[in-house]
Amino acid sequence: AGPVFGDDTTQLGGGGSEYSAEMGCFFGLFFLFGTSMTGFCYLFSFLFKTPATAQIVMIFVCFISGLVLSIVGMVLRILPDTRDLFNDYLRYIFCLLPPYALGDGLHGMTLIDLWSSIERGGDTYPVRHEKITGIPMTAMIWESFVYLFLAIMIEYVGNIPKVQQYFDSFYSNLPPVDQSLKDED
Repeated sequence: AGPVFGDDTTQLGGGGSEYSAEMGCFFGLFFLFGTSMTGFCYLFSFLFKTPATAQIVMIFVCFISGLVLSIVGMVLRILPDTRDLFNDYLRYIFCLLPPYALGDGLHGMTLIDLWSSIERGGDTYPVRHEKITGIPMTAMIWESFVYLFLAIMIEYVGNIPKVQQYFDSFYSNLPPVDQSLKDED
């Protein structure tokens, strides 16, 4: 029995029949979260002027999308009226946020018996199945490249002089600084 999951030793490396697959998915989720989150944060850092504001907002986004949306997703998946809507559409949209994808993958692994009984009548999902870790891992693989590529393209295009002049035209010009008031240091 593990310290986190108690007597349930079949998920997240408890020595079940799919131990290596479970551990691979577990560490794969965290690795892909790191790579996808790097590009995600870099991409959205362009929206902020100060690093402190960007950091606070990104922590909030991670909290909301990682915890709150994951719980909302679990509830939508449990309820029969919203299960199809969630599985067919909302889950893919939510997985655009790396913290949600990580949470969804981990919840999928820990609740694999519940999802198997609700959606397959007790026939256990393999841990790599799209309904368990497949969709979140696939989303984070794509996000690792797409978010970083978009961030690099924004950085590159933003350094083209004509583009800089265009965006500078949106900002009001600051009054000139009196040079005599400047410190000599």
